[in-house]
Amino acid sequence: MKPGSNVPKSMKQLGPKIFGYVLNLSDDLAGASLEGHYELDEARTAILSQFINLYKQLWVASIESTNVEVMVNLQLADIYSAGHHIFNVWRSQLGGQPLK
Repeated sequence: MKPGSNVPKSMKQLGPKIFGYVLNLSDDLAGASLEGHYELDEARTAILSQFINLYKQLWVASIESTNVEVMVNLQLADIYSAGHHIFNVWRSQLGGQPLK
């Protein structure tokens, strides 16, 4: 996948810290990926695809809100899988340790 090519512009506003955490990358590499200067490996591309799909679903569900971006970001905070926040699940799948 061409780095950053499928990431919605509004999603990029989350910034490299969030992407770096989810993709188990440094902030610098995450930022470079969002700018199209660093190509993700297959595993990270798969996780990023899941993240993009989730973000798009939340966006559509929030479309009637007056501030869609705020609603999407608020909803992201409440997504859990097997008792763990989805960002921690994805980070763990890529070999990273969740923050404590």
